[in-house]
Amino acid sequence: MKQIRILLIQKQQKVQEKKYNDTIITHKWERFMKWCFFSLGIGIFIIIFCTRCGKDNSNNYNWEDVQIGVIETNGNEKNSEIKFYNKELKEINHLPIEDATLGNIFHNPIVYQDFLYVIPQGYAYSKDEKKVLEVNLKNLEKKEYKIDQLAMNSICVNNDFIYTCNTLNGDSYINQCNKKNEKVRSKKIKSIYISKLVCDESNIYAFGTSLERSKVRSYIFLYDQNLKLKDKIDITEYGICHYKAILNDKYLIFSNAENSENKPNDLVTIFSIENKTFENIKLNKNYPLDLGIYKNYLIISHYDLARLSEGGVSIYNLETKEHKYFELSHGVEQMWLLDSYIYILGDQDIYQYKIDNGKIKLENTVDIRMKNKENYLSGIFAVK
Repeated sequence: MKQIRILLIQKQQKVQEKKYNDTIITHKWERFMKWCFFSLGIGIFIIIFCTRCGKDNSNNYNWEDVQIGVIETNGNEKNSEIKFYNKELKEINHLPIEDATLGNIFHNPIVYQDFLYVIPQGYAYSKDEKKVLEVNLKNLEKKEYKIDQLAMNSICVNNDFIYTCNTLNGDSYINQCNKKNEKVRSKKIKSIYISKLVCDESNIYAFGTSLERSKVRSYIFLYDQNLKLKDKIDITEYGICHYKAILNDKYLIFSNAENSENKPNDLVTIFSIENKTFENIKLNKNYPLDLGIYKNYLIISHYDLARLSEGGVSIYNLETKEHKYFELSHGVEQMWLLDSYIYILGDQDIYQYKIDNGKIKLENTVDIRMKNKENYLSGIFAVK
């Protein structure tokens, strides 16, 4: 488009020079210039039309065919995109999104009742966006919820509310946005870094870390839907700085990638919400990260997000307590389970593994073609 505009300006300058140098312009020359402008106009129209066609893909979107979505984003441009893949890992659609820093590799996107929720933080140098993006995964309609807080990271969703958290000047905020009327209220937690939120229909579980008397301590803060603190549970002995946790029935399961001394850890902890008791799973490998449940198996990814080296997957049998570690030849930045398949985002690729009788087998992989070299991948999620 820019080249066409330059060409148009150059031709206009030539016409002006010709008029200046010649006092009489022939009829033939006039007809020639009219033809040039007409041709350029048609060219511009075609380019604009094609560009718009390329951006609007919702009419070609078939929700039934889609299995996995991947978020591509950029910290310096509002040039993000969600790519959609079928079971064979063929890209079948994409959704352009005019936001910068859409999502975060430390915080998985949330899918709740066929809706995707993700935080656009804005430009990397400012992180000044104050909203949550909602995408209807059945028709790709988008909606924004305004939350007047900077640098939000973790998010959780239930039927009525969207919850986010952020930390400013050493204090953290848990923000609640009502889906129906979009009213927002916030709870300030002094001198705490909240790293992860998990919620059900009645409670919010916030993982927080603080520095107390030169010692790092970690807690689970339990809030009700009125943001009233119900309990504060010390989990320092299991680990610190928690970014990954899931709810499964009456249990809260979380990974402990680092211990209280900031050293690599190999524990996953199961917290009974009813009895307030803890059960630890000691694994054969450090840096447990993402978690998922398939039948009677707890699936655990292993990856050091700071080093970005090779990763692996542990499969833990919740009944027999047996577990096995599978070393992988690639990164495991994020993991998502769908039916009997494990989908892994790593090294700008998607990997599809089949779970079969306590083992995993690589079924498929695809290299993700990004829009430009400055873009990166910030998340993966299952559409269904």
